[in-house]
Amino acid sequence: MGIKYVGKDTIGHFCGGVLSYILLQYSNVPVRFNFVIANGIHYIIERTEKSVAPNGRVLETMENHFGNIIAFLL
Repeated sequence: MGIKYVGKDTIGHFCGGVLSYILLQYSNVPVRFNFVIANGIHYIIERTEKSVAPNGRVLETMENHFGNIIAFLL
């Protein structure tokens, strides 16, 4: 969650991407499908996350969602 491209949770997205790659690789999923599956699911999650709190405060901007997706992708 954050307002800028890189927020406090960006390193967690990077670690999550590495972990998902390792787990899918361990399951003998081909690299190309591993990439599509892991990043596709993460993209859907980022797109459906709530970006605004019930009181109207902005929790996450589109720039931060984009930064999180890129960190997971790397």
